Order: sequence, then structure tokens, then C-alpha cells
Amino acid sequence: MRNHIENICTDLGTSLLRPTMKLLTCAVLMLQTFSGSSAHMMVAQGGTLNFVDNDVFMVLSLPTSAFKLRDTDGNSALSLAEFNSQRQLVSEMIKQRVQLSDQSGALLLEGLMLSPEVDHDSDPEHVSQVVVLGKFRYRESSERLSFSNDLFGDDHSEKEFKMSARRKPNKIEQLFVLVPDGSSQELLVELLDK
Repeated sequence: MRNHIENICTDLGTSLLRPTMKLLTCAVLMLQTFSGSSAHMMVAQGGTLNFVDNDVFMVLSLPTSAFKLRDTDGNSALSLAEFNSQRQLVSEMIKQRVQLSDQSGALLLEGLMLSPEVDHDSDPEHVSQVVVLGKFRYRESSERLSFSNDLFGDDHSEKEFKMSARRKPNKIEQLFVLVPDGSSQELLVELLDK
């Protein structure tokens, strides 16, 4: 199913839709497809960067423990209400600490959308992950790109972040892993649409 949604998003990227409309359409399709299911939209501590023309569509699953949010009810778990009351802080942290950069600096993250994911296995009231959707547009002058994310969680299993970057029409894919001591990765030049 996820591959089907990615194909739709890739097809939208080749249409005449405006960039913001493309992102919103992809996000709505993904959220509608996965809403109501007990499966997570994205594997925890995983992410994809999908290159479509000069746009890079990002989907990430970040652990909530990476944000050090306030536990207002003192139960040692982050509820949906607690997450929503601090949503703006989460957005700001993502914009500062998840970046796609070229030789001129960080690119603007547009259309940021957050979807809190509850822990279905242990406590359905506990928000354990945040699925992040957004889009970067790289410049015509970009010669190389680098992706960085330094939002790692507290648990040992939240210290490794598995990523893929791909441009489907060209069948180019790069797999990489980010860790606290190596939280940045230079991307293949072939991913750029030159």
C-alpha cells in the first residue's frame, strides 16, 4: 500500500499542480490510507526522501522522547492532549534540527504536517512517535545536498535512524543510517534532477 501511495505522489509531481498542492494532496492520501488502522504509517526511526523534479518530499517517524516535552499529568507518558498542547514547540524543533542543505546552506522546510502515533502495543493513550511530512525545494544552483537529523530519543532503540532517498523515474536509491555521532549524510549527486 505504501508503494502505491508513493507512486501516486510521484505521478502528482509530474503533473501541473502547484508544489504546496502536491504536498497537501500526498499528505491527505497518506493520512486517509492509514487512518483508522492499527499499523503505524512509517517504521519507527525511519524515513524517506522522495525526489520529484526539484522537490524533495520527506516522511519521517521521530520518537517523542527526542523532544523532551512536558509531562503535565505526571504519569511518565505523553498523552495526545499533552502532545497537542506542545505541537508548536515540536514544529519549531523539527525546522531547526531536521535539515536538507546545499552548498549555500539550509533549505526551507515547507508544508510541515505532524501526525502523532499512539503506542498500540502497550498503552493506546501514549504517543510514542510523530510522523512528519514536509517538502524541501532545492535550488537550480544546488550542486550537492546533505540531509541531517539530530532528533534521537532516550531509548537505545531510538539511537539509530534508517533513511532512504530515491528518485523513482531514474531508479536511483540511496540507503543510509544516521546515529548521534553521525547525524548528517551527503546525498548522491544523481538524485538531483540536472
